[in-house]
Amino acid sequence: MTASSQAKQIRYEGNKPDLVHGRYYTIKRLSEITGLSDTAIRYRLNGSNICTDDELVKSHCGRTLRKKKVEVTTTLSQKWLTRKLV
Repeated sequence: MTASSQAKQIRYEGNKPDLVHGRYYTIKRLSEITGLSDTAIRYRLNGSNICTDDELVKSHCGRTLRKKKVEVTTTLSQKWLTRKLV
């Protein structure tokens, strides 16, 4: 099996009784356990490899959930942006 055909593994960090803290789950498996759609979980994770209890809360009508902020490192691109063009 190639790396591109394997499902992405998400590490769970939280206290839900149905999930084990520190264990890796696929988005599909998280969807089955929590009852949320896989699209909702994917949207809430926003590319993160870690899932917490905050992302697995079922939303109520009219309630907005905040997207998780992803830490971006810009040191490498900043290094190249500061170089002179020759």
